[in-house]
Amino acid sequence: MPLKSTFELLTSTSRKYFLATPGQIALFIIGTGILAPIWEEMFFKGLLLRKLMEKTNSFIALFVVIFIFPVVHISGLYDNFTKDLFMIFLAGTLTSLLYLKTKSVFPSIILHVIWNLFFIFYWNYI
Repeated sequence: MPLKSTFELLTSTSRKYFLATPGQIALFIIGTGILAPIWEEMFFKGLLLRKLMEKTNSFIALFVVIFIFPVVHISGLYDNFTKDLFMIFLAGTLTSLLYLKTKSVFPSIILHVIWNLFFIFYWNYI
């Protein structure tokens, strides 16, 4: 398959949501791929994990955040519940460990944005 431009990919008939307009697709990508990860990382790592670490040890705080993160995503799981839940658990674990390593929410945001954008294209086109 030849390499296509992003616009051609988003507007092709092979995409999963072929009835969506380009504007709707763009809003979905911006919301799910960029804005949601920023909000989630600011809440889960910048607020919740940091506050839990002040009150407990890092292991307990990490455990709580890693298990709450997939719970808030359950309504978005459709095709393969177990696989999707595992992938969300894995993303939450990686971003949490990255936050603990760097003590900054920004690397976690970047990883989460890349993760979401990859899976938006993966789930819709492959």
